[in-house]
Amino acid sequence: MEIVSIIAGCVSIILGFLAIALSVYFFIQSKISEKEVQKMEQKEKGMYLKYLHSEKIGILVTNKPGQQRLKNALRYLKSLKEKKGYIFISNDLNTKEFENFQINCWVNTACPRMDLTDGEIINLEKLQRLEKLNSR
Repeated sequence: MEIVSIIAGCVSIILGFLAIALSVYFFIQSKISEKEVQKMEQKEKGMYLKYLHSEKIGILVTNKPGQQRLKNALRYLKSLKEKKGYIFISNDLNTKEFENFQINCWVNTACPRMDLTDGEIINLEKLQRLEKLNSR
């Protein structure tokens, strides 16, 4: 009887690993359509244009482990020439609170996925990449 329960436990573990492996495989294999790519590129360009025309920039920093990029935010703040920058530091960033401030554009140094969920935010890395492309 013990052997049967040991074998059943091993089969259960193997099936669990197989289920995880299949989930990861199908996630990786899923394709993003050309239309979705174009939509993301348009959103990115729109945020960059908004940034270019903005006078007041909110720079988002979080103190969560792995997302602490205060040095990057301070370096970016010093690099602003014709814009006024304000650093916002929080543990949890709530985008609904952004409307309480008179900020034209938000630059994210925190969670890299944040700009995917909110059209008012552009990631610092993307912003710097776009500025390099447009300065050529």
